Amino acid sequence: MSHRELLSISIFILLFHFWNPNDLYSSSLSGYLIDSETGEKLYEGNVYLKDSKLGLSTNKAGYFYIGNITPGSYVLVAEFIGYQKSEIELSIGYDENIKQNIELTAAVINMEQIVFEQSVSDRVVKNPGNTVNTNPFDLRFMTEFAQPDLIRKIQ
Repeated sequence: MSHRELLSISIFILLFHFWNPNDLYSSSLSGYLIDSETGEKLYEGNVYLKDSKLGLSTNKAGYFYIGNITPGSYVLVAEFIGYQKSEIELSIGYDENIKQNIELTAAVINMEQIVFEQSVSDRVVKNPGNTVNTNPFDLRFMTEFAQPDLIRKIQ
């Protein structure tokens, strides 16, 4: 075997060693996170594939896009503060672009009654207001230059 053939075979083996056929068929998942009652798009909600490192927050329009998904079975999880978590089972095939809108239902939070109370202090504070004590002598020494700043001088 020649040196050139050996080099070609080595390169071929290295390429296939690091090559993953699933990379050619990456799939994606996109959609909107929506309030089920009002239809409002939910901004900054969390959408991710359970037990994977794939996920993100929705944008200002409530839209999400998860790309480069290896084909397989997944659980799509959506969460938003004040709403019940949603879990949807999905099967994603090769080179598949799935559009999946997710509707979340507002969660009811049961808690004890909160009472706000305000008390009035017995201490009375007298505020004299914005008064300035000055005399005509001080005003006499103000020059023509300082007249626009008369209010500042008095303060």
